[in-house]
Amino acid sequence: MVAEDQLEIHGNVSTFSHKAKSGNTMTKRFCPNCGSLLFGKNSAKPNVISIRAGTVDQVEVIKPIINLFMDRKVPSTSIDENLKQARRMPL
Repeated sequence: MVAEDQLEIHGNVSTFSHKAKSGNTMTKRFCPNCGSLLFGKNSAKPNVISIRAGTVDQVEVIKPIINLFMDRKVPSTSIDENLKQARRMPL
């Protein structure tokens, strides 16, 4: 997650918004050509953008702090047991 005012976007993105179970509006931004999800925003967290780790070329800048959605984890996914774990997205 990064501060929205620190993010520069070059190129076009498409947008889709929906209501989460929490009642917050989730705005997803994705590639208009292939449909890959790139980043998103939660109305409950102003000025915060959630960037999908798989879209980052400089992998050394990714520093995980929590494992999310553990109740939906794919069994073959490796997990860093030293990180905090949450069954779902914390409210």
